[in-house]
Amino acid sequence: MKKLSILLLGIFYLTFPTLAQNGNWNVNVNDYQYTMSLTAFIAVDGEVLQSTEDKVAVFNGSTCRGVTNLIYVEAIDKYLAYLTIYSNSNNEELSFKIYKSDEDKEVEVQEIITFAIDEHYGDVFQSYSIAEPQLSTSVELEIESFNNVEILDSYQIEDSLFYVVDFDADLTNLYPNFSMSEGASMYQDRVQMNDSSVGINFTDSMVVDVMSEDQSTMKTYTIFVDNRFANDQTEIIYFAVDGIILDSSIDDERVWLLLPFGTQISDVTVDYEISENAYLYYQDSLINSGQKLNLTLGDTLKVVSENLANEQSYVLDIEFNGLGDGVEAQATNVITPNNDGYNDYWIVNEIDRLSEAKFQIYTINGTILYESIGYDNTWNGYYKGQPLPVGNYYYQITNNATGEFFSGEILIVY
Repeated sequence: MKKLSILLLGIFYLTFPTLAQNGNWNVNVNDYQYTMSLTAFIAVDGEVLQSTEDKVAVFNGSTCRGVTNLIYVEAIDKYLAYLTIYSNSNNEELSFKIYKSDEDKEVEVQEIITFAIDEHYGDVFQSYSIAEPQLSTSVELEIESFNNVEILDSYQIEDSLFYVVDFDADLTNLYPNFSMSEGASMYQDRVQMNDSSVGINFTDSMVVDVMSEDQSTMKTYTIFVDNRFANDQTEIIYFAVDGIILDSSIDDERVWLLLPFGTQISDVTVDYEISENAYLYYQDSLINSGQKLNLTLGDTLKVVSENLANEQSYVLDIEFNGLGDGVEAQATNVITPNNDGYNDYWIVNEIDRLSEAKFQIYTINGTILYESIGYDNTWNGYYKGQPLPVGNYYYQITNNATGEFFSGEILIVY
């Protein structure tokens, strides 16, 4: 019998360290007169434990002052520890140990809790955190983007977040992508929210609560989303044809352009500036700056405001200025076609502006001696291969688009 007792005692001492390593903690509650309690979750290395085999204990030195396993709370789908802590004095500093069952290990927690008689910390929604290492207390929140709408501007004033989207964005069905502090979670009326999962109506402000990763901190945010103010202006600020204008003026009813003589207004590129985000129509078609158009004198340009509430019509009034600035004075009025290299040809300056104009040279009796569309400065006073006699001849340059013309004399001498 004595041998059996010694054998059992030996087995007890051999197995006791293993039981301790497995979280085999206990407390003699009859030794203490005061209690406090926690409703807590436990985490190791950032992992929230979720097994009823996991447990947590509280210690004063090596003496256990409370221990419990996790309990699954089906109503909220969480594993919680309902921990009662025992003591005989207030303000006693206590520490925690966690038993992680899937790794069969004990983890010492660095956090210290101070005993407070009859106090209770944590609840099923915002539980007390017992974690190693400690979890984040940060509760920052922002909307990074909406799935279906661009954020034009955003700012924060204390706990209010403001976002501006385009004037025509539908605020009744926005899909926000929230960004929060690491491990934090967001709730509305205590129901956890997932970003972009459903469309949200932002016509009114939205109030949400952000809980920190360690659940110790809860911050309430109010989110405002507004449409950008839509411009109601209908002004034409600038308008040009192929980038060439000698002069222009724009008032409330007319766009007036002065173009070089011979400028074509069909198949031309229009450049313009109008009120911000407004729309420009020509012949009832929406146009864009840099677009090719066939313009007609007296046609109407119409500007519609961004908010579609206002429109303004402008008459397109185009005039042509002879040959253009300085060209008249530089058109040759004397030629000496003797092949000496001087004044052998009739020269018109800035001829590249007149590529579509009609050129005619004729006698005093109206006989046409030369005729062409466009001119390359090569007429040398000849007609049907023969030099014309000394005398006065006449030219006319006609703008085919408008019928306007410019004319003058050419003197041939030898």
